[in-house]
Amino acid sequence: MALLILLLVPLLLPDSGSEAYSGCEFFKEYKDRDYMAEGLIFNWKQDYVDAPLSIPDFLTHSLNIDWSQYQCWDLVQQTQNYLKLLLSLVNSDDDSGLLVHCISGWDRTPLFISLLRLSLWADGLIHTSLKPTEILYLTVAYDWFLFGHMLVDR
Repeated sequence: MALLILLLVPLLLPDSGSEAYSGCEFFKEYKDRDYMAEGLIFNWKQDYVDAPLSIPDFLTHSLNIDWSQYQCWDLVQQTQNYLKLLLSLVNSDDDSGLLVHCISGWDRTPLFISLLRLSLWADGLIHTSLKPTEILYLTVAYDWFLFGHMLVDR
């Protein structure tokens, strides 16, 4: 399997000035809810959310996900569905790569790269020599801190 994880959201968004997954501002609500993501639904009617989610059918036909309902999904279902999409693209039969990137690359990009890396590690497909604490250290250090993410401030 050829795997190149570079960049996600431009695949999902036709307009680079918008988002289809909540950013750091939304996670304050997550913290205020004592880190309970179930039932936490992003407000898609805000002024800065200016483009609908648009994913070509050929990328999603086998996932059995109704993407037209994304604005009704809570944070858990939204994250699960995006991760299912990423994993299906990584596991496709072609030799193409996957580019995962968000508008600024500060929150959503490392989140999905980390989830993807941990999922592939758990399936024994990458980093097979690493123990659980080592893969956690790798993803926090490499996917978050190496790119200058300020976890304390976010």
